[in-house]
Amino acid sequence: MSDSYASVNVTGEEKPSTLDSPPSDAGGLVGDMFQQAKVVDSHSTGTIDGFEDVGGLVGGSAKGNITESYSTADVNGTEDIGGLVGINSGSIQTATASGTVNGSGAAGGVVGLNTPAGTIATARSSGSVTGNESVGGLVGGNGGLIQNATASESVTGNDSVGGIVGTNVFRFVSDGNETVRAGTIQDTFAVGAVSGNADVGGLVGSNSPPGTTTTGTVEQ
Repeated sequence: MSDSYASVNVTGEEKPSTLDSPPSDAGGLVGDMFQQAKVVDSHSTGTIDGFEDVGGLVGGSAKGNITESYSTADVNGTEDIGGLVGINSGSIQTATASGTVNGSGAAGGVVGLNTPAGTIATARSSGSVTGNESVGGLVGGNGGLIQNATASESVTGNDSVGGIVGTNVFRFVSDGNETVRAGTIQDTFAVGAVSGNADVGGLVGSNSPPGTTTTGTVEQ
């Protein structure tokens, strides 16, 4: 998909996910992207409301590629809520988001949850982000790679709140076994007010091992 535009008010199905019923992803342009799917030079505006995996442009990207795209949409949901993409396991390059983001867990200005398979490069956010836990100006929860990114907005949450990333470690539990993956952040810049009650940082809220942050700058 290329050179596409959507001005919409989207309402996703508001129900929790289960093993038999995955979340109904909601996005301003695309709900779900799968392997080798592409969104290029596209944008969205409007209001996106949902429950889990809600994004201003794309709800969920599973090994998809998003390049040179942006969203000005306001995004509201509960888990994995992002100004551009709700949950990302693909590649995002040269992307911006400037709408407001309101979520509970894993809320970010560009991406709600960036999994270990996700990469974000040359991204910028300039809206405001409000949430409860794992709240970031750029990414709420990160287990993948973030490079050359800027967040310039206010970020408000309760626990694990950061100017770039809320929580820089990815944890996944399957059959009672927990998997932990490090998040990596390189060449990032954050400017704006960050407020919360526990684990609050100008760049990263919670960077517990094995999270890695290098070459980050904060201006507040």
